[in-house]
Amino acid sequence: MSKPTIIAIDHDDYHASHVGRLSDSRQFFLTTPFVPATGWNAGREFVALYLFDKRGHFLEARIDDMGTRAELDVERARNTFERRLAELGPVEYNRIEVQPFEVERFGTTFVHPLI
Repeated sequence: MSKPTIIAIDHDDYHASHVGRLSDSRQFFLTTPFVPATGWNAGREFVALYLFDKRGHFLEARIDDMGTRAELDVERARNTFERRLAELGPVEYNRIEVQPFEVERFGTTFVHPLI
């Protein structure tokens, strides 16, 4: 079975509330991924902005490490999220269609869940 070349991410009011297009037609996905805490691993919290061109090709990832969940500064995380959103300028929230991607930062591999 072959992997998909394009994946649709529909804007919603929960996990994909910050999905859409920029004024120059690039696509974006702003989210808060995490590594769950398990046994010996304290886990990590992140703010991640993924950018794609208008055809859905992955361009870049801007990922901020917010630390462990136990030490999470909620106000700092919220400010970081808002700053990343403001960097985009005017946006239109809607469905995006992007290539699956994988990027490594902070010793963590960030993967679109379907690849």
